Amino acid sequence: MKRLAVGLAVLSVLAAGCTSDGMSGIYDMPLPGGADLGDHPYRVTVEFADVLDLVPQAAVKVNDVVVGRVETIELGDDGWTPQVVVAVNGDV
Repeated sequence: MKRLAVGLAVLSVLAAGCTSDGMSGIYDMPLPGGADLGDHPYRVTVEFADVLDLVPQAAVKVNDVVVGRVETIELGDDGWTPQVVVAVNGDV
């Protein structure tokens, strides 16, 4: 039990330490089975009315086929409208 607690503590420190090296934390880690962005992906900024359940690394789909992923979610210049940057496979 003590080993598990120490292991979890070390893992959390390592995950928290990712932000100091130019990474923005756990969201920068690739997910297994994620979208194949190909050699030349492009990025699109999309404005949504509501992004309550949207998270970074979420799949972007066209006709139920994964073609990209959500990179960032931020508020627009008006401080109210969510702006989402998605990376999409260049062949789409």
